[in-house]
Amino acid sequence: MPAGLTPEGSGFLWGIWSTRLYPQDEPTLRAQQFVPLDDPAALQVMDLVHSPRRKSGPELACARHFDFNAAAGDKGCLTSFDCKCRQGAIPLKGTTTRHTLILNAYPLRHPRAFFEDDSYPFHFFTSVCLEPETWRECIRRSIDLQQSVLKYYAMEKLDFVAIGDITTDAFIKLQNARVNCDINDENCQLCVDFGAKIPYESVTEVRSVGNSPNAAVSANRLGLNSAIVTNLGDDDNGKKMLARLQEEGVTTEFVKVEAGKESNYHYVLLYEHERTILIKHHEYEYRLPDFKVPPQWLYFSSVGENSLSYHHEIAAYVKAHPETKLAFQPGTFQIKLGADILKDVYEATELFFCNKKEAQSILRTDSSDMKELLDSIRALGPKIAIITDGPRGAFASDGTEAWMMPMYPDPAPPVDRTGAGDSFSSTVTAMLALGMTLPEALARGPINSMSVVQYIGAQEGLLSREKIEELLTQAPTDYKISTIK
Repeated sequence: MPAGLTPEGSGFLWGIWSTRLYPQDEPTLRAQQFVPLDDPAALQVMDLVHSPRRKSGPELACARHFDFNAAAGDKGCLTSFDCKCRQGAIPLKGTTTRHTLILNAYPLRHPRAFFEDDSYPFHFFTSVCLEPETWRECIRRSIDLQQSVLKYYAMEKLDFVAIGDITTDAFIKLQNARVNCDINDENCQLCVDFGAKIPYESVTEVRSVGNSPNAAVSANRLGLNSAIVTNLGDDDNGKKMLARLQEEGVTTEFVKVEAGKESNYHYVLLYEHERTILIKHHEYEYRLPDFKVPPQWLYFSSVGENSLSYHHEIAAYVKAHPETKLAFQPGTFQIKLGADILKDVYEATELFFCNKKEAQSILRTDSSDMKELLDSIRALGPKIAIITDGPRGAFASDGTEAWMMPMYPDPAPPVDRTGAGDSFSSTVTAMLALGMTLPEALARGPINSMSVVQYIGAQEGLLSREKIEELLTQAPTDYKISTIK
């Protein structure tokens, strides 16, 4: 990079350089301006200092500091993009060479998706203007192009887009209740005295939660560029949820605020380390946004009961954009709909998550054979099936191999199991998005779940990637993945 160009922030340093097009000439900086990546409109036409023309000169010219190959007529203005660094002469057509402007925009702080080839020392836009009387028009044309490309890169490709409903959870910690279970500790029920005044210990509100918001926050903390597609009412609860997402760094441009509607609000009854959730999904107008750049992953989960056409829209989008992979973690309504009605969603799914009880419900079976359940889920369409089974851990199959991953040991008794499944599923998806193998991703999912259950709410305990890697090195010797037959 030429002397005097100091990176500041994330964006482009746009400069106007002049040279007499002689091999021995050093280009002269005439003007420069920093343009933030998120504000391409800041780029303006700059005043120039005109220098004397030079009416004769070689047809081969050398600009040692610049990376471009340009060919232009003697009154032309050619704009090239993403050029490879080369030392030496630059061929210029025409019988004369005049005092020339070289217009460059240097990317600073490596804007995402711009550096696709790390062998280049740097990339930038280049315009060559040969005639002083065409400089002004040349600059305007160059600015138009560069603003368009800046806008494109300002809309970074999203690694992880979560789709699903969002809510505020009010956690009510009960004092007097009892749990009644079958003889095998299954089909348990939370019981309180009917018609009585039931004391509670505390109430804690947690904003911007739900399967998909939890996943979006998890992915962001793990280092992915994440966003959420969801719906809110225009009430105070909705405003607070939107602000919370923004505090977490989740992209909210796809959040739709619907006038005159309420935002979701659920009640979570806490008793003996488990939770029972009272839910109410308001009806919203579900519609997939127009992604300017197809995301790497869509993570689809719980939505309201008026969303059937929305499911088909998502499945169609994934089929039309093979570069986008779909992770599907069905919610209560989606499981109730059944695999036949959601056939296109299952077939479009790359990565499927559910627990054992949900798998049995989807498949309409009483089988407890995890390999059989995995194979049956995959037969519905998903390439990879992952089924969790509480203390027994997680089971997964990609059709070639099947694995079992145990739970990561809890450092203390769980405080609240809300979000344990979301943290596991989103972590596995995020690690695959980061380029890990399925066994590597499975080893990291339970670590995030272990942390989440140590706190009230689904998000406070979500870990960074660095912390997960640290805890993985501290795992006991029996915390390792195994194959199943």
